[in-house]
Parts: sequence; C-alpha cells; structure tokens
Amino acid sequence: MRKRIPNICLLMLLILSLFSPLYLFAGSGELDYVTDGAGLLTEDERVELNDKAKEASERYDCDIMIITVDDKGDAHIEDYAQTIYDQYDLGYGEDRSGIMLIISMAERDYDIMAHGYGNVAFTDYGKDRLADMFLPGLSMGDYYSSFNVFIETCNSYLESARFGEPIDIRTDPDSKKKTGRIVLAIVPFIIALLTVVVQSSKMKTAKIKLRANEYITDEGLKLTGREDIFLYRNVIRTKREKAKSSSGGTTINSHGSSHKSGKF
Repeated sequence: MRKRIPNICLLMLLILSLFSPLYLFAGSGELDYVTDGAGLLTEDERVELNDKAKEASERYDCDIMIITVDDKGDAHIEDYAQTIYDQYDLGYGEDRSGIMLIISMAERDYDIMAHGYGNVAFTDYGKDRLADMFLPGLSMGDYYSSFNVFIETCNSYLESARFGEPIDIRTDPDSKKKTGRIVLAIVPFIIALLTVVVQSSKMKTAKIKLRANEYITDEGLKLTGREDIFLYRNVIRTKREKAKSSSGGTTINSHGSSHKSGKF
C-alpha cells in the first residue's frame, strides 16, 4: 500500500530537504512506481514504464519500483535506499513487499533492494543475475531500455516465485546449463585417467634392482648432465578471501530488507 503525504507535510519535507543529504521528492504527495528525479527519461517514457511496473506490481502483490536521483549526498547507497523506502512507506500490503532499483547519478551508484515477499522472490543469487541483465544498458546511458529490462525481468522472477521456484543457484536454468557443461568437460578427463591407470597396471615386467651398481653398464658411468637440487626454500603464503556462499537463499538485514549494490 502506498502512503500519500498531506500537502502541509510536503511543505515541511521541502524545507527539511535544504538541510538534509537525502533527496526528498515533492509533487503529487507520493512516489510513483517509476520516479525519475534525475530526469533521465522523457515524460512519455516514464509514464509507459510506470504503467508497466504498476500492472506487474498489482498482478503479483509486490511493488516493482525505480527511483533515480541526481545526488544521494554522503549516505551509502544501501542506507539511502532503506531511508527512502521507510520514509515513504513503500511496498505492497502489510509486509510492504517490493523490489526497488535506486540509482544516484553523482557517483553512479545503484542498489537493488527487496523487502517482504520481495526477499523470497529475489534471492541474493537472483539479484546478482538481475543486475547482470540491466547494468549493460545502464552503463551505456540507455536508461529507458535498462529500466524496461529491469521491470520485465522482475515480472518473470515473480512469476517463477509464484509457482514455488524463485530464481536461485539451484533453480536457475542457466546455472544448470553451466553445471552440465562442467560435467561434460570432466568426463573425458576421467576416461583419459582411467586409460592411463589401466596401461600402467600392465607394465609390471621390469624388475627393480636393489643395488645402485647394478644400473652401471660394462662401459662405466657417464654423466651427460647435472642439476642443482635445493633442499630448503622459503614460501610466502597470502590468505585468499573466501568466495561468496553458493548455498542460495537471501541475506536479510535488521530492517527486514536485502540489498545488491554497486557502480554502473
């Protein structure tokens, strides 16, 4: 459910915005599904995307939102997104379910934030994959196409979650294809290894000599080369950072939200 703000409150917010690093939106008293504070879209583009996001949001009872701002100030993009989400009481229903993309143009920061049922439909892995879909267009400045891809991909994610299979490491078709390719690559290696083992097991006719002089021929010992062998060495080891867990699921913070943020 979207929270409308009385006109007197809007006036107060506008005054406070002069002293706050947070970008506060004025106008109709509420944030649209697509709120273009940075002016990256034409009004026709914004309205078209807004209608598409609204339709999908109402179909799945989970708001799909896009917010752009010129400058978020000194706040971290995830904190900024959380403040906006809470300030305007965004999200659908009592649990305020939603998925929100917010971008700040000053430092080219973005954040994908999920809340309520959004945490179920958009896992950590799912948000990574979602970012892979729209970031190329965002980086090239094709904002309309990028936002359109975001909305359509969110639509398909929510459709998948509706049938009990949120996009995750274990359910993503692309992930399964990668696993299949890895298996296909390993099989020839295993076959080759088995072949070597079998061939080696047949080569047991040579008798091991117990004394060194039994290896010297009647012509004597001839040295054809030499090499230095070092018995000691110093090894410097550098600790590697552990990779992100591949077990799937969603990491939810104390506000009941999950995030995926970065630069574009």
